[in-house]
Amino acid sequence: MLQDLLMIGIDEAGRGPVIGPLVFCGYTVRADKVGALKKRGVRDSKELSIGKMFELAPELESIAARIFYKEVHPKVIDGKNLGAITIEAFAEFINSSGADEAFIDVPASGNNVEKYVNRLYRMIDVPIKITGANKADKKFPCVSAASICAKVRREQRIAELKKKYGDFGSGYPHDEKTRDFIKQLCIKGSFPEFVRRKWQTLAKIEFSLKQEQFEF
Repeated sequence: MLQDLLMIGIDEAGRGPVIGPLVFCGYTVRADKVGALKKRGVRDSKELSIGKMFELAPELESIAARIFYKEVHPKVIDGKNLGAITIEAFAEFINSSGADEAFIDVPASGNNVEKYVNRLYRMIDVPIKITGANKADKKFPCVSAASICAKVRREQRIAELKKKYGDFGSGYPHDEKTRDFIKQLCIKGSFPEFVRRKWQTLAKIEFSLKQEQFEF
């Protein structure tokens, strides 16, 4: 019956930033509750303001059967392939969820989506149907919910870091405040553990500083 069908949507927040954790979320929901997600305006987190996401979060928690989180520290991200981290998190959630069907946001497109899903099938040990899609957070409400919950959890962690280290902006490379913060760290030659050391952002800023010294 519809109310007995359990689905899990999986997404992440924080793939691109140079500061802070990568947060995965597995959002499980009964099929007969999906309509409630739609009524609350759940959609891709990129289309919602931070304030709206924080407003929705408690409602999403009340609708969910269970929510899984996995936070990956920058030191782990620096030492391991991001693709491996992602698919391992997906498999971990699916194996633990007890869901009948999984919907995942695949970090690939075209024929690579099917290849990605087939690879994931080989990593799990439970009977389940997996539906993968690029930009799945725009197509499936349970993935949209996972996207929102992941983003809210990451924003909470970023707020905690700012209380300790000051306002460094969003943590994304395109943010001038973030870039200025990283530049000061490069000048000091000291980087807190929440900074992703292997991101190209650091290398580019360090190179720029060397160029400035040379020109001077």
